Amino acid sequence: MSNDPKTHSMKPNLLFVILTLIGLMISETTIAQEKTFEPLKDTVPRGVSISPPTIRFSLKPGTSQSKQIKISNDTDLPRTFQVKVQDYLASDINRSAENSKVPDDYKYGLKKWLYATPSLITIQPGEKGFINVLLDIPPGDEFAHAAWSLIVVDEVKERKELNVPNQGSNAMGMGIVPSMGFGIFVYQNPPNLANNQVSMTGYSLSSDKKNISMKASNTGDGIGFCTYYVELLNMATGETIKVPAKTATILPGSTRLLELDLPPLPPGSYNALGVLDFGSKEYVETAELDFTVQ
Repeated sequence: MSNDPKTHSMKPNLLFVILTLIGLMISETTIAQEKTFEPLKDTVPRGVSISPPTIRFSLKPGTSQSKQIKISNDTDLPRTFQVKVQDYLASDINRSAENSKVPDDYKYGLKKWLYATPSLITIQPGEKGFINVLLDIPPGDEFAHAAWSLIVVDEVKERKELNVPNQGSNAMGMGIVPSMGFGIFVYQNPPNLANNQVSMTGYSLSSDKKNISMKASNTGDGIGFCTYYVELLNMATGETIKVPAKTATILPGSTRLLELDLPPLPPGSYNALGVLDFGSKEYVETAELDFTVQ
């Protein structure tokens, strides 16, 4: 009985020593980890963005309306942009509208009624800037027609002196200044115009069976804002695959080629239903074709 208290008193001491040693090991490991720990780096893309990509008006003659364009500068440097308005031909909407050659008396140009201010804007790092857009349609039935234009926002950079090493009589130097630019399409569609005269005039599958093309024509006097997509039906399994929809603008008197990429398809026979929806509450334009994937 006399030995029991000694035995009982030794167990807590031993347990305390073991716990102390474990605690020291954990502390050393934690300290070592803290010394070598590197925080995760920010991988979020940074740059300059502009919105919206398009501006739509629906004004009667003799009325006006203002809207805004927002530019966000998420870079580390201040950015300066020049703002200008220019017209483009309906046939150039598929190509670079900025390089379109437009006559001064072009009926469908909005430039003569469209004002974008300021014409020069500097945006500091991490800040946003705003461009005010005013469309002022003069009174008169002759101005009750669709029209369009393009607001070009180009970065302005200072050109540094070009130093050409070993200059001589035949020396030649070239300097490239990288910059960015944006184009915002502006559309005016008076409320009296019908924009439902858009039709699908062509529908075809590429030879490699990787995409489908629709040809859309606008024979009306209003701007057609369309959504188009394709639904694929596997004839053997009955499975339906909907190709994600896209949007397009069809200007009066113009024709556009609209393309959709198809997903990889297993071998089999398919039916492809093409749909062109231009906002009519009564009907949509459709076309079908059958094809086989080997």
